[in-house]
Amino acid sequence: MKLSKKKKSDLLFWIGFGLILAFLYLTPWGGATRTWIGGLFLSSPNMNKYKSSDNFLSADWNIQDIYNEKMWLSDTDKPIFINIWATWCGPCRTELPSINSLYEKYEKDIEFILVSPNESIKILKEFAKDNNYKLPIYTAIGQTPSQLQTNSYPTTIIIDKNKIITHKMKGAHDWNTEEVYSILNELINK
Repeated sequence: MKLSKKKKSDLLFWIGFGLILAFLYLTPWGGATRTWIGGLFLSSPNMNKYKSSDNFLSADWNIQDIYNEKMWLSDTDKPIFINIWATWCGPCRTELPSINSLYEKYEKDIEFILVSPNESIKILKEFAKDNNYKLPIYTAIGQTPSQLQTNSYPTTIIIDKNKIITHKMKGAHDWNTEEVYSILNELINK
């Protein structure tokens, strides 16, 4: 049976589409490729000030990093950049390279805390190793303070030196931008 030109074209399209999907979801390089493609569509976050009558972080939070070191938020006197995320969250994985770049620029002046509240240290450690991240990755030990709780991953919260929440944003963003630098520089110099 001879195929028409249209049917050949359709067949080639679906074969190509199937091969692309197989590459993206069935090969070891697919995850990194999906993250890279997603990163092309990230935008800078809306850096409007957090408006709430309850913006002072009154409760402390006990967290543990992937090297089993424990920390309380009250242990730091620097501004804090908290990202609440999960390894299984596609948008979270997409924004991590930009957070990694931001971390490399501000690691001495800003306390970076990337918390995956419900994942084991083992999973987080393997994820960091597999992706070559040097980011400070934590899991929650104690109850997450109500002001930091979220029903949306990723959520990023920026807190000043006085433990005042200045920004709270949901969704994946490109954090390595001039607008973000400006906000962080302001908090460092405050």
